[in-house]
Amino acid sequence: MAKRITKPEVNPIAMLAMTIVTLGGGGYFLIGQTKKAFLAWAIVGIGGLLTCGLGFAFAGVAAYDVYKLCLRLEDGEAIGVEENSLEFLNEMYRW
Repeated sequence: MAKRITKPEVNPIAMLAMTIVTLGGGGYFLIGQTKKAFLAWAIVGIGGLLTCGLGFAFAGVAAYDVYKLCLRLEDGEAIGVEENSLEFLNEMYRW
């Protein structure tokens, strides 16, 4: 069975801000989704360099994903270590 994360004390707004400030990975890292954190940093960093900064927009997508996941955690739900709240990220994070 896959590991589940339960952190009812998370603040969705703070995690959203943390994810934006840390360019995509900080919020994931703090809620326990470390693989996704490193992948988000890679996407933002490499994508930002290869597209003259356009890849940095992924930090906003990651921030919204973290925000939605934190809302679920705050409501007492458990989430998977690789779970996404945005459907298209399921294909992106498939490895």
